[in-house]
Parts: sequence; C-alpha cells; structure tokens
Amino acid sequence: MGYNFNGLLDGKLLIHVNNSRKYLYSDIRISELAVNDITFENSRLRSFWDERTNRVSVTLDNESKQRLVSGGYSPQGKVYDFKVNLPHVDFGLLQPILDGVLKNIKGVGRAELSLSGAGNKPKLEGFVEVPKFDATVDFTKV
Repeated sequence: MGYNFNGLLDGKLLIHVNNSRKYLYSDIRISELAVNDITFENSRLRSFWDERTNRVSVTLDNESKQRLVSGGYSPQGKVYDFKVNLPHVDFGLLQPILDGVLKNIKGVGRAELSLSGAGNKPKLEGFVEVPKFDATVDFTKV
C-alpha cells in the first residue's frame, strides 16, 4: 500500500559553505498537503544554521499559528532534539504500517512527543491521546 503524498511547496532554501563558515536558511510554505487522501492544514517550515550552537534549528507551524515541531540537529555528534505537538492526528495514517494486522483504521487523537538522542540511538517520549479508535483485526475480521 505505502504512502502517497500530494501538495505544493513554495519558498526559499539557501545553503552556503565557505571554508569554515556555514549558512543555511529555509522558509518553505506547504499547502494542500494530503497523505493517502488525508488532508493537512497549510503550514510553514523554517530552518537556519545557528553558528553559536553549531546546529540547524527547525520549526514547523500550521496556518493556525500552532507550533507543531521545534528543535534542532547538530552534525557534530549527530545529536538531535525535537519537540512535536500534533493537536489533530488522523489514525488512518497508520494503515500502511499496520496493513495485514489491522484494517479500516479510523479515529483521531493528539500527541505531544519529544525525540532526542545521538546517532542511531533515538529516544521517543511523550503521550498520545486516543479518544476514539476503530479498526478491524485482519486475522479475526473483528
């Protein structure tokens, strides 16, 4: 099944490396995004290289001015630290991952997560609130 992405990206991306100096800046608008026909609110992705901390800082805000993602990545040590706040998650997005286990997944919820760590040792913490969830177990058809 997999994932099918549709939408529009528009904005600026600047990357400049000169000897020991690095410069990265992005300001990208994401509109009409749909993943497997599940639509998302328009959003804006911004990032910049912070020379003081030697890391890329990233934010993702939706059209309602809610901060969905904030944090950064430091290439030295491959250290990452992100906060994710998803006020509306459509659990239908799980269908491709759970195909063969669950089908007809329906429901919405919200999530507040943090992803931190270094290299290939991520640490994901937080909570997912699930007020309503329906699915059919593929094996039993219940």
